[in-house]
Amino acid sequence: MDVLGRTLRACKRIYKAWTGKLIAVLAIIGFVIGVWEYAYTADERYLSGEVASSVLIPKDCIGNSTNSIVVCAKDMRGNGVQEDVVVNVRVEGRNIEVYKGKTNADGYCAPVFSLPDYEGDAEIVVRVGHDVFRQTINIKKCDHCAGGTRILIFTDKPIYKPSQIVHIRVLCLEGDSVYKGNITLEIKTPEGDKILKKNLNVNDFGIAYFDFSLAETLPLGTYTINVSAGENYATRIIKVSHYVLPRFKIELFGLKGYYLVDESIKGTLSCHYFFGKPVEGVATVKARVYIGVWKTLYKKTYDLEDGFASITIPPAMYAVGIPENMDNGYMEINVSVRDSSGHEEAKSFIVSIAKEPVILTMLEDDNVINTPSTYYVLAQYPDGKPVENALVLFDTGNQNMENYTDVRGIASFKFTYKGERYVNITLAKGNIHVSHKFNITGRVGIKVFTDDAYYRIGEEVNVHVFCSEKLGYTDNVYYDVVNGNIVLIEGFAHISNGHAQFTFTTTPNMIGTTTIRAYIVGIDNVFGASKSISVKPEGGLNITIEADKSVYNTGDRVLLKLTTTNSTGPVVSAIGVSIVDQSVFEIGSGFTGLEGVYFTLEEDYQKPSYQIIEYMYGERSSIPIPPEKEIKYYEGGERSALWASTYFEKIEYAREIKERSVNMLWWITTTIVLILLVALFFMSIVYYPTFALFASLILMVAGASTFVLNMGISGMMSSTHTAPHAGEGVGHEKAKIGFPQTPPEEMEPEVKVEGEEEAKPTAPMPYNFLLIRNESTWSVDEAVESGGEEAHVKIVERVYFPETWYWNPMIITNESGMVEIGLKAPDSITSWCMEAFANTKKGELGYTTKNITVFNDFFVEPDIPVYVVQHDEFPLNIMIYNYRNESLSINVSIEDDDWFTLLSKGYANIVAKPNSVSNVTFRIRAEKVGVRSVNISALSTNIGDIVRRNITVIPRGKKIESVQNIRLKDNDSAIVPIELMDGRIDGADSGYVKVQAGTDAIVLDGAEQYIQFVRGCGEQSMSTLAIDILAYDIIRNKKDAVEKMFEYENIVSRGIQHELTFLVVPKNGIGRGIVWFPSDNDAHIWLTSWGLITFQDARNAGFDVDENIISDMQAWVESQQNSDGSFTFPEWGLYETANPTLRNKVVAATAYITRALLYSGISPSSTTIQSSLRYIKDNLHTVWNDSYS
Repeated sequence: MDVLGRTLRACKRIYKAWTGKLIAVLAIIGFVIGVWEYAYTADERYLSGEVASSVLIPKDCIGNSTNSIVVCAKDMRGNGVQEDVVVNVRVEGRNIEVYKGKTNADGYCAPVFSLPDYEGDAEIVVRVGHDVFRQTINIKKCDHCAGGTRILIFTDKPIYKPSQIVHIRVLCLEGDSVYKGNITLEIKTPEGDKILKKNLNVNDFGIAYFDFSLAETLPLGTYTINVSAGENYATRIIKVSHYVLPRFKIELFGLKGYYLVDESIKGTLSCHYFFGKPVEGVATVKARVYIGVWKTLYKKTYDLEDGFASITIPPAMYAVGIPENMDNGYMEINVSVRDSSGHEEAKSFIVSIAKEPVILTMLEDDNVINTPSTYYVLAQYPDGKPVENALVLFDTGNQNMENYTDVRGIASFKFTYKGERYVNITLAKGNIHVSHKFNITGRVGIKVFTDDAYYRIGEEVNVHVFCSEKLGYTDNVYYDVVNGNIVLIEGFAHISNGHAQFTFTTTPNMIGTTTIRAYIVGIDNVFGASKSISVKPEGGLNITIEADKSVYNTGDRVLLKLTTTNSTGPVVSAIGVSIVDQSVFEIGSGFTGLEGVYFTLEEDYQKPSYQIIEYMYGERSSIPIPPEKEIKYYEGGERSALWASTYFEKIEYAREIKERSVNMLWWITTTIVLILLVALFFMSIVYYPTFALFASLILMVAGASTFVLNMGISGMMSSTHTAPHAGEGVGHEKAKIGFPQTPPEEMEPEVKVEGEEEAKPTAPMPYNFLLIRNESTWSVDEAVESGGEEAHVKIVERVYFPETWYWNPMIITNESGMVEIGLKAPDSITSWCMEAFANTKKGELGYTTKNITVFNDFFVEPDIPVYVVQHDEFPLNIMIYNYRNESLSINVSIEDDDWFTLLSKGYANIVAKPNSVSNVTFRIRAEKVGVRSVNISALSTNIGDIVRRNITVIPRGKKIESVQNIRLKDNDSAIVPIELMDGRIDGADSGYVKVQAGTDAIVLDGAEQYIQFVRGCGEQSMSTLAIDILAYDIIRNKKDAVEKMFEYENIVSRGIQHELTFLVVPKNGIGRGIVWFPSDNDAHIWLTSWGLITFQDARNAGFDVDENIISDMQAWVESQQNSDGSFTFPEWGLYETANPTLRNKVVAATAYITRALLYSGISPSSTTIQSSLRYIKDNLHTVWNDSYS
């Protein structure tokens, strides 16, 4: 116990002696930790209360017109902040406030404002909260919209079936306002026949509209819509075809527009139903590369997981470059998807295979020694997109220059030409380095340029096409304008002195990346080039669409509210609205215009029906986000807009705060440590003299170590902000004096105004219910498990499946800029694309889209083919979609009808698992032709669906047409009797009247089935070529059948080449003539004469057949004239051998050959012609009764 007591007393003494000291030490340690924590978190405290602002300001703005910038305000965690936004412009010493507003809840706003009518430099000042941005802008006149009439043509869809209605809306703009006057609307068939011409009045909003009903029987293909207003015109094309809407939306994410030959192709395959649910099933991916023939490179089957699969395709390693694709190769990726019900769909994707990452081409000047020449270097990625802000070195051997490419990918060089033969061009951008040596005499090919790279809706695009030399027989350059691979415009222009030009006006369906493709039919191939432009939806108006629900059931009431505003607030405008099934646009995306026509002409080179081109800045992007993370601006380079942001400034300032705080902390700590060490040194001298030397050493080492540690920490702090890697976006100039190189990646604002209180319209729109539905009560004749009672399910039969749900070409908003539309959801279970395009009387434009989904959690659909043939037996697959969270016992049945014979049971019972797609199959035989309906029911005890779908049965027989020719003039009329033949197939009669104005249309209509590639011997090829040339000439004169014209020019160009293989030097050595076969004894005078007529027809049709060919053939024919002026057929030849009497038709032969010589340009006064005419005149009486002669 004594020991314990002593221990406790000792502990008590220690406690009393050290408690205060321990508390003091702990307090000091806590204080030190707190000070250090405060110093090291100084940046976080600063940033927690800061807002980073960013702006996108165009370098070039339009005077006396609407302009737009983009503003973003976010806290340092990326959350949107509402901040005041004020925009001022200083012009000629005047400070003009052009906008005042706020960012929305997401931190974005897109101020739309008007600039004064001024041309020159101005300063724009943007205040976002406490941040201020200043930038010099260039105000210029609108080159795209000043003067002239711009015509925008809208249709509800890009593709139609026979008997559907084409809804057409036309908007006409003139300068900065709307056009006031009349317009002319024309529609032409694929052959160029005019089937409609109508004069329309334009209303106060510059709008006219028309509905055109397609006939049940009509030519399929590309139809052209032409609209003219005064001297100006515009065109739009649509497709007419038989098709079935797809059920899957197949996409390949991550797919680039091109790949290098040694680069793997990686992507994510996505397959979803159009109503949004993922497809469960398998996908087979097959990749083929073109090496002269299509060669399979890769094939693999993937299981889809939640609608996705990751794919990797090995590098092509080799591909054949094709002039039509800017000398790049092609890879075709075919994707076939089969879902759990057995329904299968396929889609093809095309990518270019390039040997280099950048294509360099040079447009040269006319060179005269010791005079200035200007050369342009065009840099494009293999997918046609321009290479911006790239350094280009231009070395002629005598002179070295450098410049940077502009937004169009063009760099110009001006130098004094001193007889150089070659120029070396090197391009550098990032990790891309490409060098080429060009012969200064030029390269064969074509190039496409535009006057700008960025456009707004309603602006005019001027396109220039240059070719280095005469490439083909004609001076035609064909072009099409494509967005998302839907062809919008087709046309052709004429080349003069190596240059052609055409224009078109941008429309809403060009938003995003639009590609202009140009083609020249060469002598032995097709040369092609492309140019991509970016079209932005900005036009002065903002449109918002609000729906009362996010997802609707079939038959639901739908309420849509549209609001239009400009920079001053709500505005009265005219809105055109269309709501179209999304799957229609997937069909439309399969048509590739002239490119598709070209490849269908190749026997072994079939172009796939779909081509996906990656958007330059994202699909339907509102603003052009720079494609690379680090962009440098140089003198000589151009960009359409520049980013500025206080984000980087505030990150930098926060780093400086932290750096100063930590440095101060370390210097204070160092001072305290040094004071303590000095005190320790003096104490050691007083109390421990023998320890003084040792204390001195400790003081020196500790002092030096503390100093080194302090400097190291300070250096480490100052180096925490080094020069960033590409894309880090740190360390740029202050926002008030310059623009950083990179915008924050998360900034992708939509150009619309949100968060404003919207007034109700003074006169609400009434609901517009578009259909009357049929309601049926179906009973399930079976006992339910729960009680054996008969279950009755009341179901609304689904019968209404429009492709265009709603179309209204013009709805006028009220004074609050608002209008409401009341609809009833149709029976199609899909996503609908709603498009709204608005304009005011002042010419302000706005455009927006919205997806509307109609969905039932249980429904049934038959897998309807495009058509079936009468008496065909086929399986009709029935798909049952169950997206309920329970398994269902389903009775599926097909309603019997007299148009088909059921070859299997007409009912089946299945168990549909939750969130799955099941199927049953009924086998039927089609008996009657026509458009028939098939009724399918899928019923359970508590839910069911009934659907009625149309199916087309075509006759199994021969089409017989009755053609009668009559002549009408001076308001004549005629009654044309039609005699119906016996043996007609019931239900197959289809009567229509086709009126053809002129013999040309009749000839072309009949010759269509004979137009084909030229093949065979000299005579066979000549007979084909002659028809091809005449058909081309008829199409050429119609001017609007662009695809047919492009097709026929390809055929004729190759045909001329084929026929020239039979052109030989004859035995007498005079000129040249045509033979039947290369092994023939000599040229044949009849074939050569026919060749003169055919080649002259070609020249008349615009084909530049070499004049030497014509003159050589004429010379040989003239050398065959007898002394009496006659011409005779030789003693050999197929026709002469088969019919020897032809050899005796001397007068006929002389007349035919004389006609050929005259037709091909021989003067009537020449000796040859005069001699032959005398012979014919003197001997005509001998053959007067010979019908052949």
